[in-house]
Amino acid sequence: MPRPRVLRWLPSLVVVLLVMLAASLLPVYGASPIPDTIDSLSAPDQLPSSARASSPIALTSDNRLLVVCNPDNDSVSVFLVQADTNRKLAEIRVGREPRSVAIHPNNQFALVTNQGSGTVSFIDLRQLRRTQDIQVGAEPYGIVITPDGREAWITLSGLNGTFFRISFVAQGHSELPALAAGEMLSVTAPTAKTDAQPELISLRGIAVVTRNGQDFLYMTQFLSNLPLNGQQMNDRGKTGHVFVVPRLNSSQVTDISLAPHETGFEADRTNFGGSATTPTFAFPNQLQAIAVKGTRLYLPNTSASPEAPVKFDVDTQAFLGVIDTTTNQEVGAFNINLNLAVKQQTATPKLFLAVPWAAAFENGSNDGYVVSSASNVLAKISLNGAGQPSAVLDNVTGGTRVREIAVGKNPQGLVISSNDRRAYVMNYVSRDVSVIDLTRNPETVIATFQSAALPRQGTLEDRIHVGKELFNTSVGVFDQRDPATNQPVRGRMSNNGWQGCVSCHPAGLTDGVVWQFPAGPRKSIPMNTSFNPNNPNEARLLNYSAIFDEVNDFEINIRNVSGGQGVIISDTLTSLAPHPILRAFDPANFGRRQLTVRGVNALDAVTEYAKRGIRSPISGENANNTTVQRGRQLFIQANCQACHGGSFWTNSIRDFNPPPPANRLGTGQAPEPALQFITSVLRRVGTFDPTKVVEHTAANQAQRPLGAQGFNVPSLIGVGALGPYNHNGECESLDCVLTNVTHRSAGVGGVDVLTNANDRAALVRFLRSIDLNTRPIPLSRLPAAKAERAAQTDLGYALSAEPRRLSVARTQSGQASIVVEGNVPVRLAVDASTVPAGVTATLNPISGSGVFTATLTVSAALTAQNGQHYIRVCGDADGDVVDQCVEVPVNIFGYQLNPTVNRAFVQAGDVATFWVQAESLGGNVPDVTLNVSGAPAGAILSYAVPGSDTEFTDPPTGTPFDDFPFVTVIKVATAAGTPTGSYTLTVRANGEGLQREAQLTLQVGGTFSRLYLPQVQRNPAEE
Repeated sequence: MPRPRVLRWLPSLVVVLLVMLAASLLPVYGASPIPDTIDSLSAPDQLPSSARASSPIALTSDNRLLVVCNPDNDSVSVFLVQADTNRKLAEIRVGREPRSVAIHPNNQFALVTNQGSGTVSFIDLRQLRRTQDIQVGAEPYGIVITPDGREAWITLSGLNGTFFRISFVAQGHSELPALAAGEMLSVTAPTAKTDAQPELISLRGIAVVTRNGQDFLYMTQFLSNLPLNGQQMNDRGKTGHVFVVPRLNSSQVTDISLAPHETGFEADRTNFGGSATTPTFAFPNQLQAIAVKGTRLYLPNTSASPEAPVKFDVDTQAFLGVIDTTTNQEVGAFNINLNLAVKQQTATPKLFLAVPWAAAFENGSNDGYVVSSASNVLAKISLNGAGQPSAVLDNVTGGTRVREIAVGKNPQGLVISSNDRRAYVMNYVSRDVSVIDLTRNPETVIATFQSAALPRQGTLEDRIHVGKELFNTSVGVFDQRDPATNQPVRGRMSNNGWQGCVSCHPAGLTDGVVWQFPAGPRKSIPMNTSFNPNNPNEARLLNYSAIFDEVNDFEINIRNVSGGQGVIISDTLTSLAPHPILRAFDPANFGRRQLTVRGVNALDAVTEYAKRGIRSPISGENANNTTVQRGRQLFIQANCQACHGGSFWTNSIRDFNPPPPANRLGTGQAPEPALQFITSVLRRVGTFDPTKVVEHTAANQAQRPLGAQGFNVPSLIGVGALGPYNHNGECESLDCVLTNVTHRSAGVGGVDVLTNANDRAALVRFLRSIDLNTRPIPLSRLPAAKAERAAQTDLGYALSAEPRRLSVARTQSGQASIVVEGNVPVRLAVDASTVPAGVTATLNPISGSGVFTATLTVSAALTAQNGQHYIRVCGDADGDVVDQCVEVPVNIFGYQLNPTVNRAFVQAGDVATFWVQAESLGGNVPDVTLNVSGAPAGAILSYAVPGSDTEFTDPPTGTPFDDFPFVTVIKVATAAGTPTGSYTLTVRANGEGLQREAQLTLQVGGTFSRLYLPQVQRNPAEE
């Protein structure tokens, strides 16, 4: 079923009428409104290098069509880019969070991985429509299609070391292949510490290389891990990995180990047995993508130097690794640190290349480009005859400079045309595409076109998006103007663009690195549970020793770690200087005077992003598996819910509005650092051992880190994907976590009920299964001693919602189940303050005891406010019970159907053409299907996409559309014997239960007496 999308309506009413007038004459004069074709694509003799590696942006081999993933819009956009047309032909709804796209060698269709929905979508590029989705597994990410077009290989980033292979049945060179089979395969985890294998070998980037007539698949492991005898918090303690799988024998896996390398930078390590100029090393990490050039693979990555000092020019580096595919070994001597090239340039100012995320090479030269996703630039590199890369330097006034090409916000993908004339960059946060003319010297951005819609300014979605922008940038561009230059203030997120929040928290999660902070060894915390995803008004105390109580406290890291000036500014209204008073607890940092982006407080927006913009990992475990279910019961028997219960899966809940009362604060005692922390949430569970070699702070070897008072309890949401574990990363696996007897028996007063290894294995399976779809277990009391075990009681109940989100059309209703787990009577109520105007929300029943389910019915009136809303349901129970809330995201949407060319006059046997537009009235409009009734007997209905002369004949079940506004051209081919007369055709649209109709008039035969102008029909109530 086609998914057409047209042109956006021009702002001039005169131009619009002229367009419609021309269209109304088409049936009479037989002209075609569709000057371009997209169904004449041919297969190449050889795939360009960019087509051999996964990417969120792809180009047909004839450089005609560009396909771009829109992860935040759940869509892909198709552009006609031939001869710099740069025209959007369609935006096609796919699954949730599309991440990579691969175009088949015949250029007729594309495959898209949908990370959030676990599917792969098939896109027909001739008909601009999604033809089918197939389920492949948890969090599919990278995808490539083999050069012969017979297979597609997909990395599953949410399943341990797992990938998926799709086989096709060929149906001729120019035909779409049919799905023959799909199978899940896995690689063997690399040799790790002796305690257990790593919990998650998250495969990401994938490339196909043909050698001696055979295809080999190369897949990156996203995060590094400890090798045998490796050590956390050590610059040379971890290694990266790339796995090689022969296409014809997937069991013969080769593990290419990527070693740490010298950075070219020095650190002052006089307090740790070094000198003031100790050379630093960094291990490769965040291996997101692969670039193929000849017999070499190039691996952009953010390498980590976790040893003290934690300082921007020491801790994260922009490396490009090199692998020789003839030997399947790293070419260590060829690795380069792109930040070192920027350091050595003599021109100022300098912009370092934070978070290298992707790379691509020209096909006919040794030039290539590395995408710096946080600094919003491409860095040009060149290869020598042996394939060794180096940064390209330009001679400029005042010295030399690394060639950097500024693009959009947060670039994440790059594709180069087969003729090396154009490069196209997918910019994730700005949701646009930068077009670069590679024939110019220097290369120049010649166009930028929008790939998907941005949130409407002033909405909650916009505030979240501002937060995402700042979280993912190393620079930052703000509304305020610098008094000295009268230019927008920029560059305050780090020193010379060195790093952003994303440098240690990819996708808001964790880089898996244990850093040597002043508080002690600390793994980068996953920020998906800074707030309760089920109830974002519920906040967690932050960091392993509860030394922060607000996300805004990370302004301290922006200034002290990243070297930026930060965004909290002076209280003097005429000054933009950083505020001199900045502490973790008092004063509170949320809401302070700060720089703004699009009128939104910058740091407050980052808090909004942490609340609702960071998605938790999706588990690949089946919650209904008998072993998983048994593990859930063992979890309850061991009273793990005393620390890890409730819908937040942690008891570390901030129960005050910052700043905290003074009596809630403690201070580290010598030999600990004199840092303040919240005392009430700390738990001693045997994870802190001051005798371990890793346990010292960034000050010196003798200072002991915080930890004697216990540690801040983390949430278990998505825990299976968020290793390594414990504050110091001592456990690579959850199996290792459960070897700590003190920890596993803490909930039952020290009585070990998990002595059986099989029981622990079952409990691990349950822990791996915990994600946002897992029904919570109510919090319970934590016994102070063994004697109190018998008196152990639950604190009450926990709430969850199924499904996790609702989409409700205006004039329609939707339902969700509010599931109550517990053992006390609970009364439920909808928080009226969260229900938008024109919307009603009711519960039935409103009370119950034990485990019960209430139905939440959300009804939207015609006057309801469109857009994304959050309806909160809270429970109340008698006695000493912690009240719970759960928040249900509700998308209120509406659309209208307008025929813009609604009358046509033809003679029998001719074709009548109508144009019908669907316009959004707000909200995220789901797929809309159209069908037409009332056509004369014998007539053939077809649909066309403006911008293509391809026609589609679909059965009466309809034609789906999703981008708004969209236009479809409806063609009615009358029969030679169609009786003369006037026919009324009814166009019906259905979008998730919301129906709309429009009338078309077809006059067959008779005398053409006048020009039929379009009659635009609107519903005034929906204006």
